[in-house]
Amino acid sequence: MNVPEAILKEAASVASSLLPEKSSSRYEREYRDFKNWQQKNGVNGVTEDVLLAYMNQLSARFSPNSLWSKWSMLKSCLEIKESVQIRSLLAGCNVENSSDILKAAQEASSSLLPAKSKEKYQKVYEKFCQWRITKNVQKTDENVILAYFFEKAKALKASSLWSTYSMLKSTLQINENMDISQYKNEKYARRGARGHHNRSSVVMGITGACRCDELTHLKIHNVEDKGNYLYVSLPDTKTKKSRSFTIIKEGLPVDPVDLCKKYIALRPKKVDHDRFFVFYKNDKCTSQCVGINTMSKIPSKIAAYLNLKNPEFYTGHCLRRASDTLLANEGANMTTLKRHGGWKSSTMAEGYLEDSIQNKMEIAEKIQGTTKPISLNKPSTSSQSMEPSCSTTIINENQEHFTVNSSKSMTFSFNINVNLNTCNSNNNK
Repeated sequence: MNVPEAILKEAASVASSLLPEKSSSRYEREYRDFKNWQQKNGVNGVTEDVLLAYMNQLSARFSPNSLWSKWSMLKSCLEIKESVQIRSLLAGCNVENSSDILKAAQEASSSLLPAKSKEKYQKVYEKFCQWRITKNVQKTDENVILAYFFEKAKALKASSLWSTYSMLKSTLQINENMDISQYKNEKYARRGARGHHNRSSVVMGITGACRCDELTHLKIHNVEDKGNYLYVSLPDTKTKKSRSFTIIKEGLPVDPVDLCKKYIALRPKKVDHDRFFVFYKNDKCTSQCVGINTMSKIPSKIAAYLNLKNPEFYTGHCLRRASDTLLANEGANMTTLKRHGGWKSSTMAEGYLEDSIQNKMEIAEKIQGTTKPISLNKPSTSSQSMEPSCSTTIINENQEHFTVNSSKSMTFSFNINVNLNTCNSNNNK
């Protein structure tokens, strides 16, 4: 369509008015410099590679601050004058000297990767490209990326999976102009990489029945590596009584000793404190220690990860309570439970024993007669003790009622239904 020259001039004037008034001349100069560079290199059009090559050449002459300023002004001019949206550039422009432009663009793209770990990034990208060739993938989309990470998850641990995703995301963005940050695979890769300190604190909390305060103030020298087990000491507890416990390899789907050792190995060398738990972020531990508020929220985070109901109800005390409950359910006696929990009185230990599944099972077995025959009114070994008088109303299989009196010792082993059991001391008659 032929547009009158007067209309074009008016449109150009309006476009120029959209630029900042005080610095419009600088914006215009940056735009002219870019157009002159295009003409010199025989480039008719604007693509991401063209812009990368242009900015790469400018980076040899200008500081990062000046380079960013020039980029910002050029971007605004291209959007106003040529309606070029930098984030959605279309491929395909007439480049006479394309080899030089593409070479410069590749150099600029490569410089966007971290200098120290550039080789690792490139290696991750090359493995992905090789996987695509092996699987005969013609087009890369969300399903392809998700399938790739699903396969990787079988061989990599959670933190390595997240690291691989992060590096592949950067290289795909640079090499193929593909943004995978909004794909489901980010959530998939992120799910398993929830802080190492979460899992380590769970191991410590459950094996040692630790309170949040004890975990928070645990020192690095309180954890001793004994080879096939860890020895952990708690010198400062709520009851002012030191405790210690061990962490062994057996008994869990994962190796808790190996998990804690890996966490210790990730600890930075230069840390200005001796606290054991430090934050784990981006595949490495930081020097910042974990506070008591963060520690108390770990059970709720784990509950949310496991899709448990009401995860907010899982407080920091859950680890200690879970430890004592597990021990009581395994049939631990009062002394063992008190020593494990570090209690001075027996009140708390008695509560765990009363609520233990093991105790309830033993009571049920005795009531239902599934173990040894029940003996009523065993004679007392003390001649001075008052012998209780008990009567039990029994209904047998024939629905016949009879009463067992406590004046005589009687043993029964047939199947019965107990209706009522009353025991009165002779003093209370």
